[in-house]
Amino acid sequence: MAKRNVVDGLSAVNQNLEICFVSSDQLKDCLSMGYQHLMIKIPTISDIPKLSKQERLCFRLLLKGLVTKAIAYHLSISDNRARALLLSLRKKFTCTNNSELVAKAYAMGIHTFI
Repeated sequence: MAKRNVVDGLSAVNQNLEICFVSSDQLKDCLSMGYQHLMIKIPTISDIPKLSKQERLCFRLLLKGLVTKAIAYHLSISDNRARALLLSLRKKFTCTNNSELVAKAYAMGIHTFI
């Protein structure tokens, strides 16, 4: 019975992209049956790199969909400074481009509190 509930809950997670909480007994059952791959790491504050105030503001604007020039305009900084901030963010989050940076923020669930 517990196996079915866990599987149903995990199906809901996969279909609706929602977090499903299970009891410790259900989790033990799941693990004992070889479902280790179903465990999801939930990021914590310590997983988020330290950001300067300007990096945080820049990141927020990027997450809103602004491009480099628009970010520079909104922050009253040069285009070069905006590019430098974005480069710093990409390095801190180990991303190769801004799209990957945005995707990673959403995947980590940090897009709402950056």
